[in-house]
Amino acid sequence: MRMGLVGVLFVSWLAAAVGAAQSRPVFTGTWKFAGDKSTPADRPVLGDEIRIMQEANALVLEGPITQFVRQPDGTSRYVVGALGPPMVYKLDGDEHRPTRDPLRSAEAGFTLYYLSGGPYRVSWDDDALVIAGSDEIPYGSSAKGLMEWVRRRLNTRLSLNPDGTLVIERTIERDPSDKGRIEIKKATFRGVYRKVS
Repeated sequence: MRMGLVGVLFVSWLAAAVGAAQSRPVFTGTWKFAGDKSTPADRPVLGDEIRIMQEANALVLEGPITQFVRQPDGTSRYVVGALGPPMVYKLDGDEHRPTRDPLRSAEAGFTLYYLSGGPYRVSWDDDALVIAGSDEIPYGSSAKGLMEWVRRRLNTRLSLNPDGTLVIERTIERDPSDKGRIEIKKATFRGVYRKVS
């Protein structure tokens, strides 16, 4: 009798798990930032255009390349280019490090891809996919004349609205264990993207 009850419970749990996996949203597509529906309207969370391929065990993202180019006067110019190489994020819930380091030195500055380059973990929160990641990038303070490397925590949440638009909510904050002279305030961005293909 006890074994029969255990079997019924296991089958019920398995059916619920399979049903939840089948009902989860699919984010595959090319998406364009909709500033009129986003907060702030002028700050694309992952760039003006992103491309997503959702596989059974991974999320593959392509976003724009951001370049910070040093000028002759010592200042840096911010340049956004075309889509960069894909970043692969495993969906197994374990901690991983991307195979590609998104931060690359360049002759006149450095190139930064749009997602976390440090350890990350992906999980489902109901119908939202959450990437709890991290990175380390240079920050500058023109007021203090400082430049330092800052370790950040990045929490990126993807979900779909009933109208089919993609919502990307991202919170960025300095890792509490990373002490520095530049104050980095915690910030949250909410970007809405319309599917174009």
